[in-house]
Amino acid sequence: TDGFIVRNNVIHHNQGPGLFLDIDNEDFLLEDNVCEDNFSGGLQNPSPGIMIEISWNGIVRNNTCRRNSVDFPNSLWGGGILVSASGGYAATELEIHGNTLEDNGDGLTLFQQARGVGVHGTYLVRNVYAHDNVIRMKDGNATTGAGQDAAVDGDGGIGIFSRNNRFEANTYFAKTDTNHFSWNGVEFNSFATWQGFGHDTPVGSCTVY
Repeated sequence: TDGFIVRNNVIHHNQGPGLFLDIDNEDFLLEDNVCEDNFSGGLQNPSPGIMIEISWNGIVRNNTCRRNSVDFPNSLWGGGILVSASGGYAATELEIHGNTLEDNGDGLTLFQQARGVGVHGTYLVRNVYAHDNVIRMKDGNATTGAGQDAAVDGDGGIGIFSRNNRFEANTYFAKTDTNHFSWNGVEFNSFATWQGFGHDTPVGSCTVY
């Protein structure tokens, strides 16, 4: 799609992702949707509330994602919002803001895999700007952040962590007994460590509940 708009829908109790854009979608707008209680049900795939896969540039704003992918065990793949091998191209961005994510398998997650080449070049997680979201990470291994299977652009393994992907002014609620953040190949539960990587500082907060 080009310029696809998805607005004011309630997407719930499906086996698989709730709202799913896959393969060379660009300049999309996803706003004011509710995605809740979508589940994997034994499938070999995650079921995030919103999943953007091998696509380019867009806005994801003011959506509510609750209790999605709580039965999928792989770290980072159960996000209320999951970005997979997608992002802005050239000087554009994939902007994710004003969303409320509650008690999903993971929080807001980015993941890089080697997925080949699309209409704008290699599918890379880059220029993702996630800001002013409210993210409640449930008890368990719910995690916000980024990970990768492999660097795919000859950058010495830094990959996803060096491509202008950033989190700013987000509000988190998290338990302290598990790893709630992931960056640079490490999972941890310290918000201060997360800020040390440059995220959600100086504005941003994490409240233990």
